[in-house]
Amino acid sequence: MLISLRKKFIRTAMASVLIVLVLILIAINLLNYRSFLNDCDSRLAMIEAAGGNLDDMRNSSKPPSVPDTASSDARRPAKPPEGEQSVEALYDTRYFSAELDGNKQVISLNMTDIASITSTEAWRMIATAVSRNSATGHMGEYRYRLSKTDGSHYLIVFLNVSRDFSSVKNFFQASVLVGIIGIAAIFFLMRFLTKLAMRPAEEAFEKQKQFISDASHEIKTPLAIISSNAEVIELENGESKWLTNIKRQIKRLTGLTEKLVLLSRMDEAGYQTELSEFDLAELLKNTAGEYLEHSIIIKAPDFLPYYGSRENISRCLSMIFDNAMKYSTGDVSVALSGKPVTSGRIKRHGYKLTVSNPCDGIQTGDLDFLFDRFARTDSSRVRKTGGSGIGLAVVAEIVKYHRGEAHAFSKDGKTFELRITL
Repeated sequence: MLISLRKKFIRTAMASVLIVLVLILIAINLLNYRSFLNDCDSRLAMIEAAGGNLDDMRNSSKPPSVPDTASSDARRPAKPPEGEQSVEALYDTRYFSAELDGNKQVISLNMTDIASITSTEAWRMIATAVSRNSATGHMGEYRYRLSKTDGSHYLIVFLNVSRDFSSVKNFFQASVLVGIIGIAAIFFLMRFLTKLAMRPAEEAFEKQKQFISDASHEIKTPLAIISSNAEVIELENGESKWLTNIKRQIKRLTGLTEKLVLLSRMDEAGYQTELSEFDLAELLKNTAGEYLEHSIIIKAPDFLPYYGSRENISRCLSMIFDNAMKYSTGDVSVALSGKPVTSGRIKRHGYKLTVSNPCDGIQTGDLDFLFDRFARTDSSRVRKTGGSGIGLAVVAEIVKYHRGEAHAFSKDGKTFELRITL
């Protein structure tokens, strides 16, 4: 149980960390990409301000030839428009531009600052961009902007962003790699820390299991003595209601100790039991046949092979019927269905067992909490029926051992239904 709880905690914690980390990675990469776009648009605006040619702006940014005694202000280069780009951006910006007429046909083409493409490729890119009817966009390694100049002419600028985009891509890959390494580190660290954190709980749980096992064995001996003495008294003095009550309580305590011992064993890591192939339909009918004093309606195939623990499945069915008989106010309906699958290992066969019975005073909806140990719905009914609140817990553990699922619910508050998948 503690191993399962630890795994569940690690899964939940890792899922939370993963979600937060993914959101952080998405946020920082979006911000980085937005910064990349802003820088590209700033460069495009600078080129547009220069009329599609940065040569004039470069010439105006060069310091004049003056004597060394001149003031530093005289040698200071002019800043590009808007003050968003450094002077160096005038020289490391790779682009080409074209002037278009009112029909968006190329009038002139400026390719002095680009060497990676030919004029033919440039004409084709311009035509593609114009056909998109979009003021800005991306085209391969280029980001373009189409704007209207004075009069009826247009200016289109293509900025080579391969270097900046490569930086964005490298940042994305690095952030993902760091995220993966971080997740792996957190996972191994969490495994180690949760093991240390749960050590006191594991020790307490082991002591509890040992106590339950020892107490159960110690209780068996006095119960056996009381039972044998009661039988001797009954032989000498005959039956009486006092002896009947004593034997009933002995049977109840004996069943409770057996269930506690079984639960304690199944909680142990590495619990194993003998597995074999048997007829599940026959076992169901034989178990139901032991309750002759009650009306049980069974719907099951003639033969249904199953591979598992026959002993534990028999206990599971007995506890299901015991629970149904204690609280049923009418006929108990049992349905077993599924397609037989022959297998040499425990696996889900897809078999479904449904047990339903009329019941008074039960809440509607999901009732899976009844599979908890010592679960109680109504203490007064428990005292009347003699239930211990542990039978369905044993059922759930046996079903879980066979890689199945157990669910309980009531649709109308008058019928209790138990569904088990094996």
